[in-house]
Amino acid sequence: MRYQIPEPVKQLSGPIVIYGTGEIAEQYYEELSALSMQGQIAFFMNTSPTITEFKGKPVHALEEVQQIAQRGGYTYLIASYGTAMVLAENLYAIGITNSTVHFPVPVALSEEESFLPLLIKPVTHICFYPPVEDSAALEDLQARVHWYLPNYNDLTILLPEAANCSKGELASNLNECDLLLVWNKANLADEAIREYKFKMACVDPKYLVTRDADIYRRLYYWTLSAQDKKGYVEQSESNFASMLKRNADKKQACVFGTGPSLQTVYQYKFDDYFKVVVNGAVKSKELLAHIEPDILATSDALNFSYCKFGEVFRQNAMSLMQQDKVYTVIPDICVPLMSVHYPEMKHKFIGLAMSSDLYHFPATDKLSVKETWNVVTRFAIPIASAVAQEIYIMGCDGTDKFEEKVWEHSKNVEHDELLKVAYEAHTSHFEMHTSLKAYFDNHCRIMNELLAYGETCGKKYHSITASHIPALATRYDKLLEQQMNS
Repeated sequence: MRYQIPEPVKQLSGPIVIYGTGEIAEQYYEELSALSMQGQIAFFMNTSPTITEFKGKPVHALEEVQQIAQRGGYTYLIASYGTAMVLAENLYAIGITNSTVHFPVPVALSEEESFLPLLIKPVTHICFYPPVEDSAALEDLQARVHWYLPNYNDLTILLPEAANCSKGELASNLNECDLLLVWNKANLADEAIREYKFKMACVDPKYLVTRDADIYRRLYYWTLSAQDKKGYVEQSESNFASMLKRNADKKQACVFGTGPSLQTVYQYKFDDYFKVVVNGAVKSKELLAHIEPDILATSDALNFSYCKFGEVFRQNAMSLMQQDKVYTVIPDICVPLMSVHYPEMKHKFIGLAMSSDLYHFPATDKLSVKETWNVVTRFAIPIASAVAQEIYIMGCDGTDKFEEKVWEHSKNVEHDELLKVAYEAHTSHFEMHTSLKAYFDNHCRIMNELLAYGETCGKKYHSITASHIPALATRYDKLLEQQMNS
């Protein structure tokens, strides 16, 4: 999608700051250059940058901008769409006035398209569209609202029934709502909602442009104030610090994937290791009893779903977290939702923002990682690397069977009987994947880059089990496997 420089900015003669260094920031730079305004760009900024220069301009951290005396004299361009509200709140918190902050303007979308909404303030009013005629569809949408919006009684939510909703009431809600959720993709081109695309998201499970499960799990986060979000960040920072203190003596870590070779885990002992399991490992009590993990890392949107698949996963996860030492690493946007539903476990959730431009490992003052496509590279290896110097990896087999739609997992960790339920609830989650070969190639590239980065930080990585992933295959030592097995 292309984004346009807001019209008022084109008339400015003063200095401009671009908040972000991603795709939108690059488009802004190109547009300003075409207008011969690139000289007005004072600098780029990020909340916690991992680069110091972008497009030949310096990149400053938010805290550095806060120290600039003349910061109020700049015009700020938000170079993010899905997180625009968060970035704007960061600016307001350091004294930047609303009038100097400008948000991205997407080029007009085609009638059938809908992407993430542009949110510039906390959501308090949500309207579903179109009016619901089918009782089963209504019941399903109500179930989603009750799980994903635990504060629904504090919000204005219109979930209109066709038989009881007047055209006037619907038109009023469409105009006044902060967020418009289109639950049937067949209605995306309706004239009634055409002018509201900037605040629209399509949550039809069969819509294959955006994943409904990923949008739904963000809803509660979108309703929170900046102060509330800050509180959850501080909660995660405190939990992360407690986890580090508890594991300060651990020099070695082991990351457990969910591939078929995980079934050999019973041949090994990991008594003195910092141990990280992921996703479906929580299914097997026998597996968990043997590994005795310190961390559960999960980021799959299905695990935060309202459906039975998500419910069973969380039941197993909460059972594991009853153990005093176990923490769970999840996306930062999911911490509020999980903390409200499971308040007795809020001291165990560590939220990581997937906002870094470059690879790095989370730290107490910087709980973020680089976004990747797999929970092992996204959360598990980074969190293990934040604790230990030597990291062993097992159960990350990869695949060479590219004719299959998904790769094989250990029988210990899959909820096969619930996958049909998850598919019906969130079809787009399964159907939007690129080919397995493309996914695997990207995963291999990221694994190689991540481990290479870790080694520049003095970390050592070993694969205990054989793997089709080249970066792990080259770090697999049969002799080491035998030694650990003895």
